[in-house]
Order: sequence, then C-alpha cells, then structure tokens
Amino acid sequence: MKNKPLIVCILLAALLTGLSACGGQSAAEPTAAPTQAPAEAHAETAAPEATPEPTEAPEAMDADAILDYLFDAVPIELQEMENLHLSQRSDGAWIAAFDSAYGEFLYILNQYTGEIIERDEPDVEEQIASGAAQMLTAEQVREIVREISPVAFSEAKNFKVSYTKDMGWIVTFGSDFGDFFYVVDAYTGEILEREEPDVEGLIASGEVQQALSENQIFDLIYKACPIKPEQMKNIKLSSRSDGKLIVTFGSDYGDFLYLVDVYTGEILEREEPDVEGMIASGAARKALSFQEILDAIAKKCPVRISEMRDIHTSTRPDGAWVVTFGSDLGDYLYVIDPYTGQILDSTEP
Repeated sequence: MKNKPLIVCILLAALLTGLSACGGQSAAEPTAAPTQAPAEAHAETAAPEATPEPTEAPEAMDADAILDYLFDAVPIELQEMENLHLSQRSDGAWIAAFDSAYGEFLYILNQYTGEIIERDEPDVEEQIASGAAQMLTAEQVREIVREISPVAFSEAKNFKVSYTKDMGWIVTFGSDFGDFFYVVDAYTGEILEREEPDVEGLIASGEVQQALSENQIFDLIYKACPIKPEQMKNIKLSSRSDGKLIVTFGSDYGDFLYLVDVYTGEILEREEPDVEGMIASGAARKALSFQEILDAIAKKCPVRISEMRDIHTSTRPDGAWVVTFGSDLGDYLYVIDPYTGQILDSTEP
C-alpha cells in the first residue's frame, strides 16, 4: 500500500496530541477529585456561633455612700474620729484612714458593694476593759456642758460636739446671747476652756430676753398633757430655726408632739391621741399615778413611804415600773404592773 507510511505518521501525530492534552496521563486513568481539609468542611456545615450580649458594668459608689458603710463598721462614735482621709487606689477601691484616742484606723472598701476588704484597727473593747482608755461619750459631754452653761439648752442653736486628739471634746453652740465654746477633757470631763457671753449682764440690761429652762418647759407640758409624767416614754427636745421648741414623747396611748414658745411657754401646736376616748372604749387602760405605785409598794414593804430614801423609778420595755430606794434596813427593788399595782418581782434585804 503506497500511502501506508503517511497513514502511520498521521496516527502517531494524533496519539501524541492526545497524550499532551491529558497532562501526560493515559486517557484510561481517571483523575482523582480534590479533597477538602477537615476544618474547611466543618466550617461549611457548622451553625454560626451566637454573639454574647454585653453585660452592664456595676456602678461605683461615690464618697458619701462609702462613708455610710464605713460609719456602720467602725467600733467608735463618729465624733471620736479625727483627721478622716478618704482616697481611691488605682484599682478603684476606697481607702479610709483616721485617728482617735484609741489609735489609728485604716479600712479598704469595695467601690461597688461597700464591703470592707481589709481593716487595721486597735482593739477598742480591750482598751476600755483594761482601763487603758475610758473616754467619755458625746452624750456624757453634752450633759456636762448642760450642767455648767448659763443658758438652757432649749435656747441653744446649731449645737455641735466634736473630738480632737490634741484638745479633747469641743462643744459649740449659738444663742440669742451669742456664741458659746467649751473644751472638755475627754477622760475626766474637766472644762479646760470656756468662752461665753455675759448672759446675766445682757438680761439685766434688757437687751436679750431669757428663755424658759427645760424644767419650766416640762412643767408646762405636764400640766397641759392628758397623761401623767410617769407614763411618758422617750421624751425628746429639739429646737427649730425660729427658736421654737419641739417636745415629743411616746406612751401606751400613742405619740405626742408639742410646739412651745421658749420665752412665753405658750403651746403653739399640739398633736396627741384621744386618751379619754381610748380609756372609755376600753382600747387603753389608765395607768396608776406615782403616788398610787408607792402606795402599792407600801402595802407589802416593811418600810414606810416616809422612811424611803433616794427613790428612783424607771420603766421596762414592757411598760412595767421599776422602783428602787434605800432605807435603814437596806436597799429595795420592786417591779410593778403599771395598771393593777401588782408586784411582779422584788428584791429585799
């Protein structure tokens, strides 16, 4: 066959062209499919993760709120603190430090909760028990000044008691006569310094009108009130900015309030329960008077009323009378029902 070499060349050329198109592989060999990485495959099928909601940051306390927590935690009165310093650490916690007659105090408080994180304080109870420190309280100092002041406390305005380690207790207040200033020894109660206006001279000259004393105010209240003095509980006096005196107290009948002019003794306002109506309806019983209480004791006690000395009375939280007195035979104590006069308890020599 004349064209046989030509045909062979054409077939050979076609075969070479086919191999080149297959990348050098035989047409009979299948091409493997590309494989996916495990992480990529999981990413295609896994559900998208939920985005967490942002949490609201707690609000930090200001200095006033922190001081409230501090004052509740300290073992001494606020007036006994001296040189109080308040600051914040770099992490936001509050640092409170102050001095006192017992020593130095330091507290670290959480800025969000007010919780005491750290505390460094002297053993106040141990110092008092051992006699190392027996400092007078602010209330005791107030009573000391009340005894020696030439004006009644019903006239006092802006009454303040404060403590400093260098000077002791400092008492200041104003009045129609002028300003008063006292320095009191923190342990003995001795008056170390006093500055007072000439009260007697001002009264004598007629420049200033003298107010009624607390005892005179009480006498007026006792006469106006429908219950007896021994039935009054927790009597409190407070002065208004206009100089008027507010007298409040409780009783088994309810609470009483009187507004009194400290110069004339006039009762300007009064709020009191209907005592007579409560007694008539049986809602409240009428308590015995002081004399009736003594008569009830005299029936049991071998000591006559005229022989009793230093009679002291007080009431328990349940309203019962506690009466104590001395005599030539010894000391006596009686607990008495305020309505029936029954002796509930007694201690006799």
